Amino acid sequence: MSTTKDVSEAPIISKQCTKLTPVSTKLEWRIEHFDRAMRFYEGDQAISSKTFTLPIPIAVTWRLDVYPHGMDTLPTADNNPHFYLRLIGFQESDGSISANSTKSINTDYKIYLLSSTNEEIMVKQGLSGFKTESTVSSHLYAEEAQKFIHPDGSLLVICEIECLAPKKTFSLEPTSSIQLTDHIGKMWKSQLFTDCTLKVGDKSFPAHKCILGQWSEVFRNMFSLPTEEAESGIVEIEDFTPDAVRVDSTII
Repeated sequence: MSTTKDVSEAPIISKQCTKLTPVSTKLEWRIEHFDRAMRFYEGDQAISSKTFTLPIPIAVTWRLDVYPHGMDTLPTADNNPHFYLRLIGFQESDGSISANSTKSINTDYKIYLLSSTNEEIMVKQGLSGFKTESTVSSHLYAEEAQKFIHPDGSLLVICEIECLAPKKTFSLEPTSSIQLTDHIGKMWKSQLFTDCTLKVGDKSFPAHKCILGQWSEVFRNMFSLPTEEAESGIVEIEDFTPDAVRVDSTII
């Protein structure tokens, strides 16, 4: 039988990885004497946090506003505490904060209160697209807020913001057909996981059905059909010398 090699095109594998990086910021804001603010503040009087930043890597600046006694300008005015998360602006290349930027950012946000016993009550959470000076707002009923005021009269407000950084890390690990051939050749030479034998006269050569089938159409047909060689795993070669088969196998 002839073992002329049929050089089939080996597959080219392209291994890729794109890494997306989530970035987040967290504000822990304690407002002292909030119990008195709920009593003495008038509608539309606000307490504002200092600005805090989400680096992505162009910094996005935020502020949280709390209206302890509600907002009279709302269509449904009430005396309940209102919370506003506001995007102040995007940092420019010179470090200044632009309040006129047309940029936007999708963020996952969460605003909640934390009691003196670490119990949480959610004010508002969600996913929203923000532009400069855009806000999300919500309120708590005064009775609920009172339950989360600490014994010293303070209120602990937590705000968490998360988004994906626009920069992506991309890596490419090229695996060419030559590299794949090298791996197959090493497997052949090491006789790892051999599952058949080539017999030439009194010489035997351990081999792999899959490798033989890849490189020779004769072997491919032999092992894909219910032949004696496929079942026994022994292939007798009569028209080649052991040296010829040995040399031919080193090409794999």
